[in-house]
Amino acid sequence: MPEWRFGEPAGGLSLWVEIPGVTAERFAAVAARHGVIVGTPGSVTVGGNDHHHLRLSFNPPVGVIDAATERLGQAWEHGLTAEG
Repeated sequence: MPEWRFGEPAGGLSLWVEIPGVTAERFAAVAARHGVIVGTPGSVTVGGNDHHHLRLSFNPPVGVIDAATERLGQAWEHGLTAEG
């Protein structure tokens, strides 16, 4: 998803990815329908004001990450056309 932005993490096992044009909560629902569960800032940030970022784990095996990336791409395309 070329529109998505992220920085190299200083540590941990996940990326915070900025997604444009849709809230993380709304996209998370679309992603779940495509079989991928993503984190949203509401449950892990103070104040919950960062509504355009997803938390994506890079701890799973490469094959799982590849499949999830493919499904996220499908969800993103679907979300852009059908949801928002």
